[in-house]
Amino acid sequence: MAREDRVSLLYPKGSEAQYKTVSETTMHDLWFDELCAELTDNKQEQNAIMQVLSKVTEDPATAEYRSGVFDDIYRNPKMCERMLELLDKINFLRDYGAFKKKYDETAGVWDLMHRLEEMNEYIGYVEAMHECLKEAEIGSEGLVALKEHIDRIYHDNGYDVLKEDIGRLKASTASIKSVTLGINLNERFEASSMGIVSINAKEFTRSNIIGRFYDKMASGDRIEKDTEWDENYKYYPLK
Repeated sequence: MAREDRVSLLYPKGSEAQYKTVSETTMHDLWFDELCAELTDNKQEQNAIMQVLSKVTEDPATAEYRSGVFDDIYRNPKMCERMLELLDKINFLRDYGAFKKKYDETAGVWDLMHRLEEMNEYIGYVEAMHECLKEAEIGSEGLVALKEHIDRIYHDNGYDVLKEDIGRLKASTASIKSVTLGINLNERFEASSMGIVSINAKEFTRSNIIGRFYDKMASGDRIEKDTEWDENYKYYPLK
């Protein structure tokens, strides 16, 4: 029932237990739908619980495996609450985050920073899950396997190094206060192309556009002879 590359808290790894599906009539007679509704208001969760309850096995090893997991969860309510919180956040990133989007060469700096921020959040969630399981008193085969699995995910993917790199990048980008754009003009003074000249650590200061533009146009030596920038942060807003 469980995939080989995943850890299941319901199905022991490598188990060859046989499962039988309970009929809808039996589930109705046993009030499975009412039971699921009492356990959660979430329809998706109700369906998941119903799927588990509808498949039964006579395998004693599976029963022992599940009872061990249940005992750990029952004795560690804070761990259970924290794990549910973290899993909800990971599911939100998976369903609505930038990881699900496809990027091409047109993606901007904001897209990159947003994705790095979500990656940083995901790494934090993985760390928190590992700490949560490490601090809890668990002994069941299922939760111990989950703890080891999360530990492998963190270390095998080098999340500690990646987190450090993201932190340095965020520290660098936090100092950005302005961007200098260069606009090339054609003979009709229409913009023919535009690009980034520099990324700056200070903001531009406001100046009167009409007066400054007149000064530059009226005096030939005020029109720059090349594209080198002298780091004058004054600018002339168009509106």
